[in-house]
Amino acid sequence: MRRVTDLAEAMQLDRKGPYWSDPVTFQALSRISEVVSGAPVLNAKVVAFLKSKEIDTAPANQLTKAYATRVAPILDEMFAVPADEAPHHSNGIVVIDKDGNIAAITHTINTVVWGDTGIIVDGIPIPDSAAFQQARLASIKPGDRLPHEIIDTIVLQGDRPVLATASIGASLVPESLRVLLGVLGQHQDLATLMAKPALLANLDFGNIDQPPAARAVPLVQGAYSPEFIAQLNRDVVRAAFHGHREPLVVPGAPDHPAHESAEVAGT
Repeated sequence: MRRVTDLAEAMQLDRKGPYWSDPVTFQALSRISEVVSGAPVLNAKVVAFLKSKEIDTAPANQLTKAYATRVAPILDEMFAVPADEAPHHSNGIVVIDKDGNIAAITHTINTVVWGDTGIIVDGIPIPDSAAFQQARLASIKPGDRLPHEIIDTIVLQGDRPVLATASIGASLVPESLRVLLGVLGQHQDLATLMAKPALLANLDFGNIDQPPAARAVPLVQGAYSPEFIAQLNRDVVRAAFHGHREPLVVPGAPDHPAHESAEVAGT
C-alpha cells in the first residue's frame, strides 16, 4: 500500500477531483494499479523501462518516496504505445494536405475477423480470403482482380474535392451509404451527421439463408426513441413479420463488433 499512496502523493491526486468525475484521476489510479500490481515483482517491460531511466527497481527502493517521485512524472511515457506494438489491423484512412489534395485508402488483409488459417510464410501471414470467397473465385478467371465491398470515395465539385470517405469492417456499406446520402443527397452538415447513430450490418449469420424480409433490423441500444422504434415496428418490421418480430437491438455503440469505422473528411 505504501507504493500506491506514495505515487498518488507524488502525482498530487489529493488536489484532483474524484475518479468518477475526473478522468485525470481515473487514468492515474488505473496506471498506478497497473504499475504496482504484483510488487515488489514488477512486469518485465516496466522493469526494463525504469532501468532505462536509471531508476533502481529493487524491492527496498520501491518503498521510498524518492522512487515515487522519479516514477510519477514518467507514467505517461511508460504507458505510451511502443512503435513495435502499434495496432495492426484494417484501417480506412483519409488524408488532406495544405493544398486541398485528398487521398482515400483502405488497408486490409481482406479476411474474416482476424483470420483463422494460422499460416505464416517468411513472416508474412496468409489470410483466409480465398476460403470465404469461393463463389467469387468461381466467377472470375485466374489473374482477375477479386471483387470486394470496400467503398473509398472522393467527391468533386467541379474540379475541387469536397468530400472523401474510406471504410472497413462489417458496416462499411451502411456507414458509407448514410454518409454519402446525408451529405450529397440531403445536404446535411458533416459534423452533425457523424455524431448520429451508426447504421449497423446484420451479423445474425444463423439466419443468413432467410429472405431479407425475415431478418431483424439491428439498432444501437439507446440511440433511438421509443416512438421511432414503435413506428419501425408498425411500418416496416411489423408488416414483414405480421407482428411477431421486434427490431434486433444491439447493445453499446460504435465499438460493438457489428460496427466498424468509417474515416470521413469534408471541406
